[in-house]
Amino acid sequence: MTDVFLLKQKIKPGETERCKELLAEQMNQSSSDIEEILEVEGVFTESIFIERASDGDYLVWYFEAKDATRISGIWDEPAKAGIEDKVDDTKSMLTDVLENPDTWGEDDFELLHHLVNPNR
Repeated sequence: MTDVFLLKQKIKPGETERCKELLAEQMNQSSSDIEEILEVEGVFTESIFIERASDGDYLVWYFEAKDATRISGIWDEPAKAGIEDKVDDTKSMLTDVLENPDTWGEDDFELLHHLVNPNR
């Protein structure tokens, strides 16, 4: 079974462009580094969006993964998975641009439906 979930965090006022730049820098890592992280986390799909709302901008992450709790565990203790340097870089970046990087609103979304084309 695949877990599908969203995470959402408010971006500090005035930090949206910087957030986008920092995420772009991270995506410019070597493809082998990115593939290693996805493999270790058990992530099949990760998409990141900016939501522009009346009360400010939000960073919204969509995940399709083997196990949501696995990602949380690796995020909390990356040394156990051997990717602490990569996770620590992301945490540092998020601390700079997010209002409360420790709270992700993972319980704010209720999945109603998820379809995957078997021929994708």
